[in-house]
Amino acid sequence: DAVSNMTMAKQGFPRMAIGACFGGPLLNMLLGVGIASMVKAVRKSANGFQFQLFFTQVEFLAALFLIASLASSLVVITCLRFRLRRPYGVFLIVFYGVFLVISILAEVNVFSISIPGHVTPNPE
Repeated sequence: DAVSNMTMAKQGFPRMAIGACFGGPLLNMLLGVGIASMVKAVRKSANGFQFQLFFTQVEFLAALFLIASLASSLVVITCLRFRLRRPYGVFLIVFYGVFLVISILAEVNVFSISIPGHVTPNPE
């Protein structure tokens, strides 16, 4: 993906490259997770499509940072009329660094966060 996006940008299609940066992974995630979850729900559930998701605090933090990153990208890229500048790139790198530090600290149990609706998984 990175090579094809760079090639598109160098050939004079920067907007298409930016769209591909977000669209390709989003499509893969939505289809991959959606189809796999649907197959699991159909196979395991006799009463319909009910199943619980179990996740750790690190996965919860990753989801929060992903949502924050995508939301900020949506707002900033739109406000800048799809002309990205160096300060925004620096912001994204710093944001990723903060995410890494917080994720590592959460993984080694330096701090603990409460996850709304979290249920401890039962081993099968």
